[in-house]
Amino acid sequence: MFKNPPLLFPLYFLIFSSGASNFGLSTAAAAEAVSRKTEADYIFLQPPLKIYKALKFGDVPQNPATTEEKPKRIQIEFSLAKVKPLGGTRSDIGWLCLDSTENCAKIPGTQNYWIDEASDEIKVGNQTESVHRRRIGKWIAFEAFPLCGWTSESIGFNPAGGQCYSVVLSGKEKTISFNILLGQNKGCKDIEMCWKMQLNQLRQMLGSAH
Repeated sequence: MFKNPPLLFPLYFLIFSSGASNFGLSTAAAAEAVSRKTEADYIFLQPPLKIYKALKFGDVPQNPATTEEKPKRIQIEFSLAKVKPLGGTRSDIGWLCLDSTENCAKIPGTQNYWIDEASDEIKVGNQTESVHRRRIGKWIAFEAFPLCGWTSESIGFNPAGGQCYSVVLSGKEKTISFNILLGQNKGCKDIEMCWKMQLNQLRQMLGSAH
């Protein structure tokens, strides 16, 4: 089983875990004010302003199927609203779980990862995707590049017409995962090169996560 590092990174973008709200970039004073609250109630990000304009909550926090180990365990869905819609998509989706990645994978929900029972390895995106492990900031990150949906005026919806970036940030007491649409699938074989600038910006955002 993979091991998860402690979370030690300071951040500047805020989601409260108590309802549907929008938040913009916080000031230093605001960040200091919310830091006095319970850390587990927040997620902070420093997003690239050319890509994202706001954070939104999606579903109501989910309780786990079994609560005997950690009754407080919850999962919260959120979205990152894009500055410009892309391929019929106005926002990218993320999930915050207030527990380790191993425990969060047991919670029924729509998160983009799970633990394969046969190999005891984390799977991201879908069963056949290659998963790459790397360090991003203070996190152990598990990355995959699955094909995903894309909508265009000429063709309509194509379930494999988009190129996505799925990533899980793994920590001892918090797991944050994202499903991000990079752009249209044009048959690029070296995704790291084709999307180099955008991936650099996104990984900087992920490195700021807390």
